Parts: sequence; C-alpha cells; structure tokens
Amino acid sequence: MYYKQSVILIIDDEYSFRKTTKVYLERCGYGVLEAKTGREGLALCLRHDIDLVLLHSSLPDIHGVDVLQEIQLLLPELPVIMTSSGQDVAEIAKFLRFGALDYLHKPIIEPSILVHVVEKSLDYIRLSRENKKYQEALITQVAEKEEELSQLDRRFRNMVSSGQKFIRCTDLDRRDGMILQEFADDLGATKGCMYHVEEDHLTLAARLNTGFPSPQNIFFPLPESSLCAKVLREKRACMGHISKDISLQACACMSYSNDSFVIFPFLDQGGEVASLLVLYDKVADGNLPALFQDHDLELGEVLAYRVSDVRRRTDVTSALKRSEEFVLQAQKRDAIATLAGGIAHDFNNILSAIVGYTDLSLFTETCSDDVRSNLEQVQKASERARNLVRQILSLTRAETSEETVMGLSEVILEALKFVRVSLPTSVCIEHDIGEGLETVLANPDRIHQVVMNLCTNAAHAMQKGGGTLKVSYKKVDLDAGLHDIHELSGRTCLCLAVMDDGIGIESDLLEKIFDPYFTTKMQCEGTGLGLAVVQGIMDSLGGAIRVESQLGKGSSFYLYFPIVQDEQVQVKAHLSSPLLVGKERVLFVDDEQILAQMAGQMLTYLGYKPTVFTDSRVALEHFAENPDNYDLVITDLTMPFMSGLELSRRVKELGSEVPVILHTGYSSMVDVGEARAMGIAAIMIKPLTMSKLSRLVREAIDGNSRKYRRE
Repeated sequence: MYYKQSVILIIDDEYSFRKTTKVYLERCGYGVLEAKTGREGLALCLRHDIDLVLLHSSLPDIHGVDVLQEIQLLLPELPVIMTSSGQDVAEIAKFLRFGALDYLHKPIIEPSILVHVVEKSLDYIRLSRENKKYQEALITQVAEKEEELSQLDRRFRNMVSSGQKFIRCTDLDRRDGMILQEFADDLGATKGCMYHVEEDHLTLAARLNTGFPSPQNIFFPLPESSLCAKVLREKRACMGHISKDISLQACACMSYSNDSFVIFPFLDQGGEVASLLVLYDKVADGNLPALFQDHDLELGEVLAYRVSDVRRRTDVTSALKRSEEFVLQAQKRDAIATLAGGIAHDFNNILSAIVGYTDLSLFTETCSDDVRSNLEQVQKASERARNLVRQILSLTRAETSEETVMGLSEVILEALKFVRVSLPTSVCIEHDIGEGLETVLANPDRIHQVVMNLCTNAAHAMQKGGGTLKVSYKKVDLDAGLHDIHELSGRTCLCLAVMDDGIGIESDLLEKIFDPYFTTKMQCEGTGLGLAVVQGIMDSLGGAIRVESQLGKGSSFYLYFPIVQDEQVQVKAHLSSPLLVGKERVLFVDDEQILAQMAGQMLTYLGYKPTVFTDSRVALEHFAENPDNYDLVITDLTMPFMSGLELSRRVKELGSEVPVILHTGYSSMVDVGEARAMGIAAIMIKPLTMSKLSRLVREAIDGNSRKYRRE
C-alpha cells in the first residue's frame, strides 16, 4: 500500500469535478493542486514536485493528448491518469499509447475506484523507481566484479607463464633465483629468500633483499613457535604476521615496510620438504591493503606444487616426456579451476540478483513496452555474463554439465549453420556428416561449442586467401586408424574431423596450441582459450584429440568420441514452459539479503507462502519451533556460522520429512553423493530464474507433479 504523502495535480476545466475530487483525495491524505487549463497545469508541473497527474482529455486551450505528450517530454517519469466523459475505445487506446498509465471514465460514481487507481499507479511508479535503483547498483557491482575477474585473468596468465618457465629452465645454477623472482612477481612481493633443507640446517639458496644481511645457514632445531618449523612439520604453506609470530627471526625478515609474509614448501619425490620460499613486503594492489590475502596463498600453493613437481622430474628420462606433458596440462587446468571456482560463486550471486529481479519485473502485468524492451536487454547481457563464467569453467573442467546419451549428427549440422553465417564468402564449407551412427554420452551445448571453436579457428587460418573448410563425422576402426588413441579402450569410436587448407601451424608450436591463453592471433582477434576449451571438453567426455598440420597446406583436427551402447536420445530444443505454481509454505535461507528478498518475491508471485531468513541459525530455531508449518526448505550452501548442508542435516535430525533444496553459485562445491545420502531433494544452481525456481519447487514438493500450473 502506498503511504499518503503524495501530491496529485488535477487538470480539468470542470469546476465541480476538481472540487469534489480534491476534497475526497485530501480526506485520504493526499496533497492536491488544481489547474483548469493545460498551460496552467504544465506550469504547475514545472514549479512543484508532483507525484501524479489526473488529466482530462478535453481542455479549453490545449487538447489533453498534447498536454500528455508535453509532460512525457519534460517529465518522463511523472505518471498520468487520463479522464474522459467519452467511452471511445480508440481514444482510450490512444491515451495509453501516448504514455498514460491508466484511464478513468467520468463521472466517477464510486470514489473508492478513484483511490484504488491512484494507489495502484503510485505503487507502480515507486516499484519502477526502486527497480531502476537496484539495477543501477547491481550494474555497478557487476562492473566491479568484471574488473576483479580481469585482474585474476592477468594473474592466471602470469601463473601459466611461470609454470612454463619452471619447466624450460635447465640451468640449475640460476633456477633458484628465477623461481624466487617468479613467485615475487606473481604474488606482488618485493622481498624474499629461499632456503634448501639440509640434514641439520637451512642453507641460503637465493634472496631478493640484496641490501639486507640474510644468514647463510640456519641450524636446527628451530623454535617450536616458529612458522618455519610449522611448515617443515606440516608440509604445507602458511601465512602470518611478524609482529604476532616469531617465525622468521632466523630468516632475516623483520624491520621491513610491512610485516605480512607467506612461506611455501617445496617437496621432494619422497614427500619431504626440500626447500622453503619466503616472501614479504607485498606491494599494494589498487585499493587493497599491502597484505597477503587468501588468494595469494592459494596461487602460491599452486605454483609451489608446480615447482616441486618440476624439481622431482628433473632426472626423468626423455621417454616419459610426452606423458609428463599430458599431466602438466591437467595440472594447469586444475590450478585455474581452484581460483575460477571462487569467482564463479561470487559472480553467480550477483547474476542471481540481476536475473531474478529482471524476471520479476518482466512478469509484472503493468510493465510498459519500453521498460520490457530494456529489461530484455538486461536479460541478454546477463546470459552473456553467465556464458562467460561457463566458458572459464569449461576450460578448467570445474563445472559439471548435464550429459545425455545422444547422436551428434544433428548438433554438428546445427552448429555448421551458425558457422556459415559468420564466415566470409571466400570460405567454402563441405561436410560429410554420417546419419544413424552410434550414440555418445555428451552435452549438446558443449558439442556445439567444440564445433564452433574449431571452425572459427579454421576460418581464421584461411582469412587472407579463402579456401575450403571440410567437416566429416563417421565411425572409425581404431586398429586401422591414422592415430594411436590410447585414451579410448574400445576398438571402434566416432570421429569428428575439421580440416582446412589455410596457412598451417609451425611444428614447434603444435605442442603449445592447447595451452590456456596461447595464441598466434593479434590481441584483438582472440583470447587463446578456444582450443584449451575444446581439449577440456574432450577430456571430460573421455575422448581424445589429435592434430596434423603443414605450413602452407593447412591443418586437420581429429576428435575421437567413445561409443555408448544405449538407445539414441534425440536432442530437443529447450522450449519455454508455463510456470508451475502452488500454495505451500516455503522456508528460504540465504545470507545475501538482496537474494533472500528476491527469492521471497518470486515465491510469492508463484503463489507460495515464503518465510525468508538471512541467518541459518535463526532459521533453524524457527523451524524447530514449527516443523509442521512448512512444506519445503530452500537453503544456500555457503553461509557463515552454519552451512546449507549442516542446516539440512539438523532439519532431518528433527525427524522432519520436509524436502530440502540446496542453492549454490558453484556446482563443484557440492558433493552429489553426500547430498543424496542426506536426502537432499535437488541442487539449484545460481543464477536463479523464475522458470527454474517454479519447476524445482514443484518437483521437490510433489515429485514432478504438474497439478499446479500457471498458463
């Protein structure tokens, strides 16, 4: 209900209507101004803060529609309700088309109708303004997160580059100094030292603080309270503060510009600590304090693991080199996945608010065409942001996809249609896609992405002189095949080949083309993620990929898919379905206030009776007092004090049979087996949409019943 402090302007040449309407509205708590002509009304609009205009269609000086258009031009957010003595439908439609919010027919016999229309219009404007404010705030947050994502992206690049330097460095005399410098550059430190662990002491191997005396040898035993001793004992990295920990007195790390430091151990082949690397004096990063953060520790641990691995493999024979490169590729993706998962969680939380409030606004019946068009653009931008996160997680295999037994022919042909539209006419496409072939276990969106990435790369290789892009898909016999496919166990498989007659790839670059961010294109032409994503998808499907290329003759990519012996499932387009509604009582828990409020509004719109909490402990206490008052519990997974899994377990311990849905921004944070064992009804991945919420709530409550449906 709108509180009555609003000012309403009545523009009408009928004296009796103005006076009676004014008296009634003032009794209802509104401020009222009067104007008997259009020009007088426009002047009052500019002089006073008007919240709503009651405008008569016929005025002595200016036609009501002209006044309406002038108001729309000068004060586009000022709502106008048209009044008219006529009942011409065309005229009413004209009022609404030119921007009137509503229409009233004179005479108004029942004053309560007037008050209802006024309150509804003021409520609509208030909600629209609040929604605009929320959208602006959310857009600002998205921009901030995009900047954070960009910074982390740069750190990913540096991390991959450092790993490659570690591997290529064969000069043992300078390796320790190079490792220390790379750690300092990647973590933003200006000081540091590296010690090797000997039988009875630590010996200095490298240092950055050349102007400060570091002891050459530090003899055991170290003080028990020392963090160096703790790292040696626990064999894991630590982060601390010199003023609180006496851990680095022996390593000459005190009396610098700040006291924050990190220590990383390097392990030998037997799992023992072989070296310690210490960093301190971190450089301030933008608005962040000059202190090491948790993500610095995580990134350093990844690099330390990489260094340990390289040191352990220094004496490995050349016969194992190829296998080691496969392992390294997997380690790179896993390293990026560690950091990308956290980004996905925070980013999807922001997207949930944007997508959710946009859905709510689009489902509002009074949403104008202009506002609806703007909101649909917000939806499209949100989908692009969601796809960006999915692409990064595809690269790292940090996101599990819903896979099905399916034939690939239809998906490949559909992808080629998209490719044809984007390619210049100088590139010809020839395809030989087999029909009725065996099925594979895959996700159609991922296969579509694979075909698009490979064809786009092929087209780029032929962009100067044109050429022919050949795509084939057929069943092959591995025993008689072109390549040694040790990743697949069966004798037959399905092979997708993408071939071009472009410029080709240099032989010394073939081993690098699947590295994340490696690219031979100009900066504006590509990111270096396309082939890394393709390899990540093929690895997740249990498949294999091989490449052949000759300079000046072109390149051929062969993708091998294992056959799944099951009946073929046709790939169906995702069609929009009606919203499923209900009347049950739902307990919703999320520590993000804006997401909790949004979900409450969504559930209310769908007909449910939600109770929303932002503290899981308070929610549990409330549920324990009234366990029979709810038909469903929806809880966020990651919350302070009590996680969603712990809350679910406590609910089950109360003997309640109420189904529970887990809500999370990052699917890999959930152990599906553990969730299933606890009786979790469903896992709902952010960002949240109205259709997803309506479907999962109904399925959880009544097991896929379609009894309740909003057409």
